[in-house]
Amino acid sequence: TEIYTLSLHDALPIWEYALDSLLVPETEAARLRIAAAEWLAAAGASGDAIQVLLSAGAADQLAAIVAKEGSRLLAAGQIATVLGACRAIPSRLRGAEIEQLEGEAQQIQGDWSAAMACFQRAAAGRDALPAHLAWRIGLIHYLRGEPDAALSVYQRGVDDPGADPVEMALLLAWMSTAHWIRGDVEPCRLLAKRALAAANACGDHRALAAAHTVMAMLAALDGDRRGNDAHYLLALRAAEEASDVLQVVRIRTNRGSHFMEEGSYAEALQELDVAVRLAELTSFASFLALSLSNRGETKLRTGRIEEALADLEASRLRYNQIHSDMVAYPLQLIGEIYSERGNLAQARVMLEEALGVAERSEEHTSELQSHHD
Repeated sequence: TEIYTLSLHDALPIWEYALDSLLVPETEAARLRIAAAEWLAAAGASGDAIQVLLSAGAADQLAAIVAKEGSRLLAAGQIATVLGACRAIPSRLRGAEIEQLEGEAQQIQGDWSAAMACFQRAAAGRDALPAHLAWRIGLIHYLRGEPDAALSVYQRGVDDPGADPVEMALLLAWMSTAHWIRGDVEPCRLLAKRALAAANACGDHRALAAAHTVMAMLAALDGDRRGNDAHYLLALRAAEEASDVLQVVRIRTNRGSHFMEEGSYAEALQELDVAVRLAELTSFASFLALSLSNRGETKLRTGRIEEALADLEASRLRYNQIHSDMVAYPLQLIGEIYSERGNLAQARVMLEEALGVAERSEEHTSELQSHHD
């Protein structure tokens, strides 16, 4: 005798087919779907519950589950599910929380104009921002290569008196990261320590992952290899315990960069292969571009020129699609490849374009050498 088991997700099409085949009246079918969605949500299958509610046209129940579970689903990489649900919620139910979730989904996919519009609606014209909105809006500027603008937005939320401790820890970690990319070591150090203390105090795994990530980046600036490794391992463990796929991508991308800089190319490629695959699966646009750039450079250093060029061109394309000044990273490396091949005219075009991007952005030109986020 063979026993077959179906996951909740696999069983849904069968259930829907049975419901349709029985010619159940529309109102009764909607009631059954809502009951099924409640059962799925209670069983931990919130993504499937959302799909059932969408088919039932149950806007009120849909808004409730998205508000409750949307942030967790985004961290787990279910971007399309959350985005589709948010778009289906009517305006009468679209509070600031739904606007923020749709904005975050758009941000992850690299549609920063749409994300900013959602965040601005959630902010409702306030000068001071709640911490949870400040770091998300600031992150758009940061990923565009605008750390000064990011810091200005972060500052609007850092004094939020009613901030959720987890959101404040995340804000402090991202604020520290913006100082890191500018080379402002002491502000970076102060904020990183505050972020870690806040994360430890609340015990949240997402906050711990973000705080340990920036502590690892700081250790790299200090030349502290042991501290860098230790913090990245703690960050990765926390991100995995939180089922935060997006932070896993970020951490593995950074670890790959660090291994590459040390000449540990096999280890770098191992990390970056995972990062690229996860970024592709989750449509994590900015970190897909970064992980491709880092992997391209790693392959370049090992003499795999054609593979390197393919990764770098893919990175360049994705950075251009999301209008990020970080396109200077792959441009610089593509120029290096052309130069080594003796194609000096094309090399000059690429390097001049990279320099132009760097000059119009708020990053220092020397920081083009850094491939951490």
